[in-house]
Amino acid sequence: MITLTGITWITTYNCNLACQHCFFDTRSHSKYMDPGLADMVLNGFEFGRHMFWQHLSGGEIFLDESRLLDIIGRIHYYFKKDIGISTNAFWAANYDKAMPLVQKLAALGVTGIALSADYYHQQQMPIDGPQNLVKILCSGQLKTHSYIMGARLHTSVQNSALVNAKSEEITKLADQGFGLPVARAMERSIGKGCHINVPKKKGIPRGHCTELNTCLGQRSPFNPAMVWIDPYGNVMVCYGIIIGNVYQQPFNEIIGHYNAAGHPVLKLLAEEGPAALYEMAVSNGTDMPESYFDECDLCYQSRAALRKLYPQLFGPHECYPV
Repeated sequence: MITLTGITWITTYNCNLACQHCFFDTRSHSKYMDPGLADMVLNGFEFGRHMFWQHLSGGEIFLDESRLLDIIGRIHYYFKKDIGISTNAFWAANYDKAMPLVQKLAALGVTGIALSADYYHQQQMPIDGPQNLVKILCSGQLKTHSYIMGARLHTSVQNSALVNAKSEEITKLADQGFGLPVARAMERSIGKGCHINVPKKKGIPRGHCTELNTCLGQRSPFNPAMVWIDPYGNVMVCYGIIIGNVYQQPFNEIIGHYNAAGHPVLKLLAEEGPAALYEMAVSNGTDMPESYFDECDLCYQSRAALRKLYPQLFGPHECYPV
């Protein structure tokens, strides 16, 4: 069983941007989550007594505003604690239109907004939207649990000094001195990030899944503190690792019966690390690269190679853009 502290709802993989660092293929499908999915998951959920937050993410969640508001309202009906959302704030370019929308979000139970502002997002979008949203949040609308998100690169990554300096500059421009907290998230080597994180190191990393461990709440890699639920109903313990689908099996059963040791592939990943998936891919005739940035890179590329063998475990398509 998974003892959940939170759920992240990927309402859509679609986005108005196509950032070169994104985990997802954001332009391949425009599917948006059916609001009824929130009812399917939360109505009668038996294992939520330890949960203290829920979060809605994408893609860009405001591409279907009416469905977004419906989903938030349904989540709040069952869940009265913290509800956060992530956005690139494109919809806040007009301050006068954005203010009442933020007020509506607060009335529906949203307690904080994470807005993106960094080198990658602002290559494609003006800073106006994030700036206006920061002003609104810091005027008393949802300031306490809101923050600015910005991708940062590990210092060993090519061009990291330039990218990180530019991201810091953009973060300050977005904040305008209001003092909103900043989450400087290191770029993981999954999705398009596997191309960002270079140079690669010769050889096969033999460590365990430390990135996943950190991402999921400082527990062991396959005792997650949270799960993702996407618009197809997939329940994931990492982007692209599916442990069930709520359209095929009740959420109670997926969470209550989860056991990594009960699945041959997840057992290998949990006990031996990503190198075991690499060896599995090679043994199945896949011509794998000889160099990787880290264990996350190895895991992602091995999973991408194994997708044809395990389509129900490694998917959906949007989580494997490269």
